[in-house]
Amino acid sequence: MAAEVGKLRYLSALKNKRMGRHGFDGGEWGEHIEGACGECAAAKFLGVYWDGSVDCFDKSDVGPLHIRTRSMI
Repeated sequence: MAAEVGKLRYLSALKNKRMGRHGFDGGEWGEHIEGACGECAAAKFLGVYWDGSVDCFDKSDVGPLHIRTRSMI
């Protein structure tokens, strides 16, 4: 589910011409998928429902929290 949400976020960013943090059009595919997976994992760990929303920039990611994910590279 999280990978699908990441894909939908990436496609939405491309469609709406939103630039990624690193200057890529729409961000990188992997960034969106990793971010969604991080939100899903945090919700599971905390026992909180994760709705996997797309294009909801004015609300928190998991419960009251804003989750940030990064790769180990």
